[in-house]
Amino acid sequence: MVDATQPPPPTPTNDLPKCRLILRGKKSTEVLNVDRYGTEVNPESQLQSAMSAFYVRSEDGSKLATHCGNAVEIVDTSIDGGYQKVLLPGTSAVQTCHFSPKTTKILTWERNVGLKIFSVADGTFLKGLSLKMIRREAWPNVQWTHDEKYFFYLANNEVHVYDCSTDLSAPNFKFRCEGIASFSLAPTSYDFTSFVPQKKGKPARFSAHRFQPSGADQSSQFLGVCSKSMFNAEECTIKWSPTSHAALVLTHTSVDTSGASYYGSTNLFLFLMDSVKEPVINTPLAKEGPVLDVAWCPDASKPPCFAALSGKMPAQGCLHHGNTAEPLFLFGEAHRNTISWSPHGRFLCLAGFGNLAGGMDFWDRNKLKKLNSQTITSARVVVGYDWSPDSRLFCVSTTAPRMNVDNGIAIYKYDGDGPTKTMDVDTLYEASWIKASEDLYPNRAATPLKKKKKQQKRDESSLGNDIATNSKVAAAPTPVGRYIPPSARGRQGGGMSLADRMRAEKEAKMASSGAPRRITKNERSKMMGSKVPGATPVLTPAQEKELKAKKAAEKKEKARLKKEAEEEAKRKSEEEEKLAKIKAQKELENANRADPAKRTKKINKLLRQIDELKSKDPSDLNEDQKKKLAAEEDLRSELAKLSI
Repeated sequence: MVDATQPPPPTPTNDLPKCRLILRGKKSTEVLNVDRYGTEVNPESQLQSAMSAFYVRSEDGSKLATHCGNAVEIVDTSIDGGYQKVLLPGTSAVQTCHFSPKTTKILTWERNVGLKIFSVADGTFLKGLSLKMIRREAWPNVQWTHDEKYFFYLANNEVHVYDCSTDLSAPNFKFRCEGIASFSLAPTSYDFTSFVPQKKGKPARFSAHRFQPSGADQSSQFLGVCSKSMFNAEECTIKWSPTSHAALVLTHTSVDTSGASYYGSTNLFLFLMDSVKEPVINTPLAKEGPVLDVAWCPDASKPPCFAALSGKMPAQGCLHHGNTAEPLFLFGEAHRNTISWSPHGRFLCLAGFGNLAGGMDFWDRNKLKKLNSQTITSARVVVGYDWSPDSRLFCVSTTAPRMNVDNGIAIYKYDGDGPTKTMDVDTLYEASWIKASEDLYPNRAATPLKKKKKQQKRDESSLGNDIATNSKVAAAPTPVGRYIPPSARGRQGGGMSLADRMRAEKEAKMASSGAPRRITKNERSKMMGSKVPGATPVLTPAQEKELKAKKAAEKKEKARLKKEAEEEAKRKSEEEEKLAKIKAQKELENANRADPAKRTKKINKLLRQIDELKSKDPSDLNEDQKKKLAAEEDLRSELAKLSI
C-alpha cells in the first residue's frame, strides 16, 4: 500500500526530457535537443526559415515570442506542445516583448505606437498604452503582480494600477511620485520599489512600498515600507530575492567625483521589506572598488544569500547573507565580471566574459567547494551565456554584432568539464536554453568522483565500440592551447622565458593573496563596522564612501546656494543704483523747472549738442546719442513754453 503523505519517488535521469537550445541566426531560428551529457546535439524544430528580429522566453518555458517579419508569433514550447503558433495582429514593427508571470498576457512595444497588451491564448488585443521611447532601466513599463490580478503601468510622475478583472478602460488606483524614473514589482508579493534619480543637486531617492487594494486613500493603498536618499545615483538596478523578502539596489553614476574611477561610481544596498530595526543596509564589499555584478541564489527553500563581484581587476567574489548582508565566504581574486547561478541554486559560475579572457570557475554552493581544479578559459570571446534548466550544462556563445567572426556555441558541464560539444554557426545573433518549470527536473547533487570516473570509462568504451562498428566517423578536433615556442616544448612546467617566469610569479602571488576561504568572525565584524556602546563608531569602507559622497554633495550645494545669493545681491545692488540715478535725474529736472532761466540755459546747451550730432554720420552714433536726437522736438516745444 502506497503512503499518500510520502513524496513521489524521483524520476530516473534517463527518463527526463532532453534540454533544448534555441539558436537565432541569419538564416533561421531553430530548436536543438541536447542529451544529458551535452555531447549529442540534434535539430528538433525550425521555428523560422528566415532571420528573426528577436525572441523572448516565458519564465515557465511554455511559450516563446518571436518576430517573423510580418508579425509577432507566440510558439508553444511546452514538452508536448508541438510548437503550435499564434499570430498577434498589427505587430509587424514590434521591437520587444515581455510575458506576464503566468504567461497568460504578453506586452509589446512599437515605435510611434506605444505599448499593447495581448492575450497569449488566442492573440486578442486587450489594452493600448502610451510610451514614446523605451529605456533599458525602466523596461518593462507594464508589470503584473505574481497572481496577475493587477498590473502596474509607469506613467508621467505616476504609477497607474489596473484591476485585470475590469474592462481596463481607466486605472483603478494611482500612485503619485514626482520625478519617478523606474519601478519594480516583487516576484511573490504586492511590494514594489520606486526610484527618483538625482537632479540639480538634489539627492536620489529609492523607496519600497506595499500595495493594499483595500485601503481608503493613497497613503493606505500604497503603504511606505522603507526609503533612502542617496547621492551618486543617476541609474539603479533592482534585483529581488526569490522570496520577495528583500531587494538589492545597485546604483550607478557616470562620473566619479572622487576621481578614483573613469567609469563612474557604484553602490550596493540591501532593502529589507519586513525589518523594523535596520531596513536599509549598505552592503560591505570584499574589495573596494566598482560593483561588477550581483545576483541572488534562486533556491527559495534555503536561507537567502547572494553573491557579489567587486573591486578593480582582479576582482574579489564574495557570498553574503541575504538577511544581514554579512560576508560569509570569499571565492578568491580573479579576472571575473559575471555571476551566473544554476536554476536550482546549487551550482555557481564566476566568469570573465565580454572584454575579459573568458575564464570560468564553477562552485558547489552547498559545500562551498570549487568543482574545477584548473581555470577553464573559453577559446572564443564569450558574448552570451545560459544554464540549462536541469542545472547540469552551461552554454556559452559568440554572437553578432559584438563579434562578426567565429560565431558559435560551446557546452560545458556543471563542473567545468568540456567543452563537451562545440558548434560553428555562420552568423549567430542569440543562443539560450528553453526554460522549464521548477518541478520538471530534480535538484541533483554533483556526481561523486569515483562514479564520475567509471562513467567516463563507460563512455570511452562505448565510443570505441562505435568507432569499430562505423568506419566513417569524423575524428574529434584537436584542442588548441596557447602557443609554446620550440625551445620550451616538452619541458616540465612550461616555458622558461622572462615573460613565462613573470606570469608564473604573478599568478602565484594572486593565488596566495586572494585564495578562497571562509570569513572569520573578526573579519566580518570589521567589514560590517564595529558597534561598541560608548565608543566612536568605526565605519565600513562602503559607509565611508557614502559619507564622503554626502559631504561632497553638501559642499557642492552650499557653493551653489552661496553663488545664487551673491548673484541675487549683485542684481539688487544694480537695481538700487539704477533707481538712485533715475531719482537724482528727476530731482535735477524738477529743480531746473523751478528756475526757468537755468532750465532754458540747459535746453540750449542740449540743442547745440544735437546740432553737432546732426553733422555726423548716423551710422557712427551710439544709442545715447540717437536718443538725444529723438528728443529734439520735445526740447524745442519745452523751450517755446518757457518764453525766455
